[in-house]
This record gives sequence, C-alpha cells and structure tokens, in this order.
Amino acid sequence: MIIINPFDENGFSPATLTEKVNKMPVKYGMIRNSGIFKIKPVYTKDIVCTYYNGKITLLLSKDPKSKPNIAESGKAIRKAFQTVHIPYQKTIWADDLATKLKLSGNTLRTLMEEMQEVLDLMLGDHAITEEHMLVGALQGVIYDANGSTVIANLFDEFSVTKKTVNFVLGTETTNVSGKCKEVVRHVKKNIGGDTMSGVECLCDSVFFDALTSHATVKEIWLKHEQTINQTMSGADPTQSFSFSGITFKEYAAEASHPTTGAALPFIGTGKAHFYPVGTSKTAELYYSPARNFSAIGKPGEPMYARQTMDPKEKFIDVDTEQNLFPIWNRPECLVEGDDGV
Repeated sequence: MIIINPFDENGFSPATLTEKVNKMPVKYGMIRNSGIFKIKPVYTKDIVCTYYNGKITLLLSKDPKSKPNIAESGKAIRKAFQTVHIPYQKTIWADDLATKLKLSGNTLRTLMEEMQEVLDLMLGDHAITEEHMLVGALQGVIYDANGSTVIANLFDEFSVTKKTVNFVLGTETTNVSGKCKEVVRHVKKNIGGDTMSGVECLCDSVFFDALTSHATVKEIWLKHEQTINQTMSGADPTQSFSFSGITFKEYAAEASHPTTGAALPFIGTGKAHFYPVGTSKTAELYYSPARNFSAIGKPGEPMYARQTMDPKEKFIDVDTEQNLFPIWNRPECLVEGDDGV
C-alpha cells in the first residue's frame, strides 16, 4: 500500500487545495445558488458601499444646438462594513488513518482519500453557515451562528423602519390577495433606481400551510399542485407557488446551534420574508482574501484551505476559512409577513 504524501507534487499546495475546495459542489446553498446576491470579490476585509438615492427621471426633448439635460448631482451615501472571518480546523491523525478500512474490502484508505472526505465535511459546514448569513441579509438582520448575536442590523445601518404585514390567515374573510398587493407595491415603490423582475417570498411551513389552506387561496393552490404533479412528476410544488404577484417558497432550513446542538431554524414560526428578485445592485455578497501573506493583493475567494503537517508527522491540521459579508443595499424594500394565526 502506498500512502500519497499530500505535500509532494501529487498532493495539494495551499493554492491547489483552495482551488479544489472552491470547485467542490456547494451544499445547503439554495440562496447562494439562486443568483439573488451578486458575487463581489474584494481585495481587503474593509467594504465601503457607496450609493446614491437613485431615481428615474424623465428627460426633456432638446434642440440639437441647445444644452443637454444635466444629470442631478445625487448625494452619495457611504456605509462601511468588514467581512466576517470564519476559520475552521479539523485534524487527520496518522494513528486513526492506519485503522480505517475501505468499505469495498480490507485495503487501508489513503491519506488523499481521507483528505477528500474531511474537505467535503468542512465545505458542508461552511456552506450552511454562509446560507444562514444570506437568509439573514434577506430578512434585514444578519446573525452569527448562535442565532442571537447580531453581526449587522441593516435597517438600523440605513436608518430604515422595517415594513411588516399581518396576513391574518386565521380569518376566512381576509383579503389575502390584497395583502400580497400591499407587499408588492411597497417593494416596487422602494426599489429606488434598481431594476427588478418580480417578488419572492421565503416562509416557514406554518405560514405556507396557513396560506395555501386559506379560503381565498385553497382552490388556486390545489390547481397548482395538480399541475405540478401532472407535468413535473417528482417536483416539489411548495418551491414555486405563485399567487397575486408573489412567488412563495416554503423554506425549512435549519442547523445545529454551535454550542447547545439544538435545532436553529433560519425563519421564525409563522413568518414570511419578501424581497425583490432580478436586481442588479441591491443584493451583493462580498468575499475578501484569506488572512495570510499568500493572499495579500489578490481578490477574495469564496473559501480557502491549507494543510500543516506536524513536525513529527503524527497528524495533519486541515484549516479552512471564509471571509464574507452579504449586504442588502436597500433594506426598505424588504417586507416581513406574519400569519396572524
């Protein structure tokens, strides 16, 4: 049996290990993979967001010899943030590797195979951590992994009062379509100078069930469910239910609390969060370089990985890190809904 040395020419340098981990399939990344957030690699951990109170203005027709329309000088607003540093480490022990057998037989696993599995596990933990932050940005408040420590309250940062709508889904006579229109109109009014293609909603199962079983929605939901089952066998109808100008998506993501181990849901019970999609500059995800000399002066990567061998060759430390910050530049167009039950 040959155990490949991951430090030689057949193994991984910090650069190739980082490249490999960034090419691995991203798990638990529905929001990241949706394209809602535009990826923005930056060169430092400091982020300065500069934007204008953009608005669309009608332009007057002019005689070719006259002066052109002059653009109004908008007042720039600058907000400073820093990417969040998330380091992670796992150790591969030589003694443990020597006792691990492949499932296919009695052949010992190679160090390269063990490294692959460790990186896969670490990537999964990083991906769910990033997803948690992105969902927080969609709600306007970004929390640390414990679900209580606030990293950034975007409503406070931009001096915005959060818009909330009580859907009163426990009452049969509620005009649910009217509630949806209220949300859509608020989003459109507050998108500013950006573009949008529609409004989406992430909601927990309690809100979704109350919505789809409501007297004014139930018939439309049953037709939607039937259509999905007939034309897209196996598809989940809860992931794209359009009603009154909004695409509703049931979102049940949760993860283990880092200290207690208890389940931490990403969306509160009976809650819904509405946001515009198809924007060009409202939602951004920044990545800054790793906190080491080899990354200085280079644009940030989604993730970094390196390995360090114990001088006595008894173990290898595998270190990964993320340096990221999701930003919603116009939190005034975010809306929180409540089932009102």
